[in-house]
Amino acid sequence: WAMLNQRYSGNPLALKFAAETIQETFVGDIELFLNADVAVVGEVRRVIDQQFARLTTLERDIIFWLTITLEPTTLAALQQLMVQPPPIGELVEALQSLRRRSLIDQSNRGFTLQNVMLEYSAARLIAQVCHEFLGHPDSILHSHALILAQTKEYVRNSQTRLLLQPIGENLHRQLSDAELHAHFQQLLNGLRHRSHVASGYSGGNLLNLLLHLELSVRGYDFSGLAVWEAYLRNAALPNVNFQGADLVRSVFTDAFVGINSVALSPDGALMAVATESEIHVWKVSNGQLFAIFQGHTDLVWAVTFSPDGRTLASAGADQTIRIWDLETLHYRQILEGHTNWIWSIAFAPDVGADGVTLFSGSEDGAIRQWDLVSGQCRRIFHHSAAVFAVAVDAAGALLAATGVDGAIQIWHTQTAESIK
Repeated sequence: WAMLNQRYSGNPLALKFAAETIQETFVGDIELFLNADVAVVGEVRRVIDQQFARLTTLERDIIFWLTITLEPTTLAALQQLMVQPPPIGELVEALQSLRRRSLIDQSNRGFTLQNVMLEYSAARLIAQVCHEFLGHPDSILHSHALILAQTKEYVRNSQTRLLLQPIGENLHRQLSDAELHAHFQQLLNGLRHRSHVASGYSGGNLLNLLLHLELSVRGYDFSGLAVWEAYLRNAALPNVNFQGADLVRSVFTDAFVGINSVALSPDGALMAVATESEIHVWKVSNGQLFAIFQGHTDLVWAVTFSPDGRTLASAGADQTIRIWDLETLHYRQILEGHTNWIWSIAFAPDVGADGVTLFSGSEDGAIRQWDLVSGQCRRIFHHSAAVFAVAVDAAGALLAATGVDGAIQIWHTQTAESIK
């Protein structure tokens, strides 16, 4: 009896209908009923159907979010999860309304669903996701995450079992791998033509589903899309395009094939890592991935932040320098002129009328001084051999370089006159 009471969270109406089902169908055997895993019996389902039909859109959103979080969730956490959070007063009113109807519980840790409601709403959520995936207008995929990438591992595993797994099984029963790929591509293409492309959970949900279904993601294009709550630790992502994607609260693998350069932003908030032909930018405070910049066609050897922290520069074996905007997450410029690998880059301090200046040192023995306002090379300083490192003093008046020959040369940046 205790297990039966726990399953239905002590809900009198649910227990009444369950007792009738046990008596009529299971000959009074509670254990047999529990082992049959009949969570929402017919009469209970009909009652909840009626209650669910009367819910407002906000109340349904709350029910679905509490289905997903699986743990007590605070008012503030609920508001943060919502793509377009309502005013706090409306959210409080909706929660109170759900409590009055015994659809949710509240403790000092937050809000939860009763077990019977959890089973019911999970089934509704799964059905709606499958319905939308098969070609109907996007709504729940946009507004709700199917898993939360940064939650506790056991919670994420439960979210996978409760939602991703049955969704995947349902889709696999109806579609071949080729048909699944076609649907994924169609949904991604549709996202690009919608006003909410830069926010929401659709991109992350689709990527999580792709990986759960063990489909190849090679060549998939998520550029410019919101890819929220994607759990990508240990995921193989060959040639996946994340250029300009918003990867808020997504989790990537911590292991890289090789790290060629690391840089911290002036305020210490961001860390840029050059790995292979990509630059990964992380938030230092929580280790959350902030952005992935793709565009170089060969190894990236150097990354550095501008003095104001709003721009990132990268350079490497493809003989180009790329300037990335950390606000729009798009590349701003490509600087070309070197004839060999570029090993080092350094920003000069903001020099007012002269604009923002960047220096680059290359295997070709040249140090180029770039004006980032015009994108033009302002001067070329010639070193005695291949240049491995360049540095600029705090005033932007002196440039130093060293290279394969071990010699250090210093110049006046304004006159290009060599000091030693």
